[in-house]
Amino acid sequence: MPTTRTRGSRAPWHEKLGERGTTDFTLLDGSTVTAPMAGETMAIPFTQGDGWQAATVPYAGRDLAMTFLVPDAAELDAVEAALDDELLAEILTSGEDTMVDLRFPMFDLDQRAPLVQVLKGLGLTAPFVRGTADFAPITTEEKLFIADVLHQFVGRVTDPTAS
Repeated sequence: MPTTRTRGSRAPWHEKLGERGTTDFTLLDGSTVTAPMAGETMAIPFTQGDGWQAATVPYAGRDLAMTFLVPDAAELDAVEAALDDELLAEILTSGEDTMVDLRFPMFDLDQRAPLVQVLKGLGLTAPFVRGTADFAPITTEEKLFIADVLHQFVGRVTDPTAS
């Protein structure tokens, strides 16, 4: 019995972004692709640290935002290694409104992450074992258990005027 829970939102940017032409964008393997760019010059929360810069672009109402963390050239591995709860909190909370000429490639992401092993590693094992799982509040007629947990993130910025 598959079960799906979906949460989605679609929100416009707080300030309208414009198309910024195309730019050669360097991929992780060092190759380049020509990518359509979005952006705007605006006052937004901006911060920087050892080997990185971050800018936060609010959505309408300013309750939600997208934060872009950009490593300096050749610093991706170091920034990924340093990225922990403390650094993430710093990135998300220490930005000061600064005039930023923001430019980023438009993108369409669809990322999936299996979570069963992660949850088992945290000690949550019983729900995954047939006969051990206890879902009595849901039903007592069937012996339910969880076979798989998959987290999916879909993020699209394919039109700079939309979200």
